[in-house]
Amino acid sequence: MTGDRLTGPFAKTVSALAACIVRERCDAEGTHVPTVTRFVLEQHGRMPDFLRLPIRVATLGFAAFTILHTGRVFHAASHEQRRRQLAWWRRAPIGPCRDLVRFYENLIVYGWFTDIEAHGGP
Repeated sequence: MTGDRLTGPFAKTVSALAACIVRERCDAEGTHVPTVTRFVLEQHGRMPDFLRLPIRVATLGFAAFTILHTGRVFHAASHEQRRRQLAWWRRAPIGPCRDLVRFYENLIVYGWFTDIEAHGGP
């Protein structure tokens, strides 16, 4: 992967999502977050073109949405602000918002369990 794919706003948002969701859903600290982040970015890279761009745009929109509430993008917000943002999007009146969070939750939890299975316990 190129440096931009690992350090750009999209990758930073995915990493922040992974950190928040792993902590919330897997009851674990962040030791597996870099591996899970790479897993999610690799899966995104494997998506067909017609899905890859919309997921990227929706993810960056999600990151920017946090500015309305915190004055910061998602990856620069505190864990508590991130947690509240995710909770709001889980209950959002707009279906694609809920779907985006569900997409990341499923992929991140799967990536976490895959890493645990490959490298031992949490």
